[in-house]
Amino acid sequence: MSYVSRAQSREHKWERRTRAFCALAIFTIVAATGCTVKSPKVPKIDFTVSISVADDTTTIQELAQDRSEGASRFLKIDTDGQMALDFQTAFNERVDVGDRLRVKPQANSFNTQLGEISIPGQEIPDISITMSDLLGGEIPETDFAVPIDGMGFETEVELPLENVTSLSIEEGGLDVSLTNGLPMPVTMRLLLIDLGNGGAAVSEIDLGAIAPDGGVATGSFDLDGKTISGSLAFSVVGGTQDAEVQIQGDPSLDISAILREMTVSEATALIPQQVFTDNQVLEFPDDRIQVTRAMISEGAITLEVRNEIPIIMSVALTLDDLRDREGNAQTFVIDQLSPDEVKLVRFDLTENEFAPLDPLSMRLSYQATTYPTDTQVTIKSGGEIEVSALTENLVFSRVEGILNRLELPFEPVSRTVDFPAGLNNVALGSTSLSVFATSAVGFRSEMSLLITGTNQLGQSGELVVDEVFERGNPSAPVSIVIDPDPEELTAFLNLLPNSITVDPDVLVGDGVGTETIEPDHWVRLDSVVFGAPARFRITDDTQIQPEPIRREFSDDEARRRIQSNLQEAGVTTTIENHIPLGVSVSIQVARTAEDVYTSPILTIPTDGSGFSVNAAPVDGEGKVIGSEKKETTVKLSAEDVLVFLEEGGVYTGVLIKIDGTDGDVELFGTDFIAVQAGAQIVVELNEDLVERQ
Repeated sequence: MSYVSRAQSREHKWERRTRAFCALAIFTIVAATGCTVKSPKVPKIDFTVSISVADDTTTIQELAQDRSEGASRFLKIDTDGQMALDFQTAFNERVDVGDRLRVKPQANSFNTQLGEISIPGQEIPDISITMSDLLGGEIPETDFAVPIDGMGFETEVELPLENVTSLSIEEGGLDVSLTNGLPMPVTMRLLLIDLGNGGAAVSEIDLGAIAPDGGVATGSFDLDGKTISGSLAFSVVGGTQDAEVQIQGDPSLDISAILREMTVSEATALIPQQVFTDNQVLEFPDDRIQVTRAMISEGAITLEVRNEIPIIMSVALTLDDLRDREGNAQTFVIDQLSPDEVKLVRFDLTENEFAPLDPLSMRLSYQATTYPTDTQVTIKSGGEIEVSALTENLVFSRVEGILNRLELPFEPVSRTVDFPAGLNNVALGSTSLSVFATSAVGFRSEMSLLITGTNQLGQSGELVVDEVFERGNPSAPVSIVIDPDPEELTAFLNLLPNSITVDPDVLVGDGVGTETIEPDHWVRLDSVVFGAPARFRITDDTQIQPEPIRREFSDDEARRRIQSNLQEAGVTTTIENHIPLGVSVSIQVARTAEDVYTSPILTIPTDGSGFSVNAAPVDGEGKVIGSEKKETTVKLSAEDVLVFLEEGGVYTGVLIKIDGTDGDVELFGTDFIAVQAGAQIVVELNEDLVERQ
């Protein structure tokens, strides 16, 4: 990069001085010798013409105050005169918590099965098997004991179930009581047969020997895991031994049976009322807002219920963690939900209080109650209802609980900055960065600051600043100053970025402390200030390029005569170095200002080495206490000199090269480099310089 100085605009009128000097010399010589218009009699005398080539003083003050269009200042001169880094970005941006106190529970669908189906028990009408039926004929009454031969018997009696076609029993049984009214003991077995299933045997019980004249035996058929129809029968198998008995009337065997209440997995029957419930939770998407208690200013939840059970039912839906203005739980009842029907319920939660058991979820419970059927239907325990939660944002007007890095985003700010050319190879020994902010949020929080920069070479770097700051409130805001690690900052700034972006985020809450926050809480980012002490290192040779000056010899006739009579020429350069850095200086000449430092037609000295000057002496603190001066004269060829006499003029500039340093130096606004250069041209005075009369 090149630096353009703010050198004084001076009109160098060397050509007028030259003409005046020539005229005076000619006039003096002619007068002294009595010279006439005859040119052969003009004596040949050499005289010197001086031309100002450079006269420039460049100060550190001018470097630090340099501006490029649209760029921000990156350097300053302190009150004590030292040059230091000075760049700041003003934000003055305030971000309110506002509607960021919001949670959107995750939408979800839940399928709840009917589960175990309860079928009530029923008492089966008594069954009597008379002795005549067993013997296959009439039994005569006797007034005295008569011998009766022993016998075996087997008979089948139907056992129909009321309003049942079929049952798949998970748990249940059939209790049987048999009374022996015969005048002799009997031995009994009962087989339960499923007539509706081709007479398949279901179960069997052995009642053993039963005493005569009213002896009783009981037993139970275990129906767990059995599938039965509603058309059952008993196969009664028994026998008696030889006995002498007195017979009165037609005695009988009496069987009573009770079908216990059953739990079934499938039934085709009249279905009594069934009740089943479920409890679900709607999870929060993350743990940023962990509510203990909150007021909802805006929000709703819509529940969609689908009945996939072939019975009409009612469904009561409850959001267990919410209470309305009167303190009542939020419950909504769908009175009639037909098979395959879908209904929507929207819970408006505005002005509801939310006090969850789990701060990261919202409870949802529901109870489904079927209507008793008046006709037989087939239902299965796997039949289900589907409840889908369609969620919206719940906006809180006040939150008690824990916040865990709730983001308050700020708009990033970008700035274009310039390190002045001539100081674009500096390295900063140490730097500082202060972030000024104000907190009026009731939670301990963190600021995350991403600073990125790109320099002129396209190299990029970034700096991340994370700092925790204490809680405040709108009535007593807390001022915050954040200072990042200086070593990381120094490494970032030593890229010398000319484009810097500051992208801040505030993360409210540390995930630990329980506090209260409201929408009018806020955080303001005031400014970000970069700074550095006034000590630098020059990491590589660099250049200062003051503004070129135009020089023109406008008298064409005088130019021609000097060109034809030039003998020799030289340039004397005087350099005063008042900065603590070694420099070398050269004079650059070009036909346009743009070419002076890029494509010069003449460089003095011509070998390009420059005139070297040592660094100025400094005191123990590194401050310059004097100057280093150097005067050098070099010869120019006639061809070089003629460059200055070109028609249309030329531009001259002073190229200052600064040597790199091994250590830190201090620069002051009053430090400077002064360069003066003049050309001395020896011209032969002959008849070409004398106008003919």
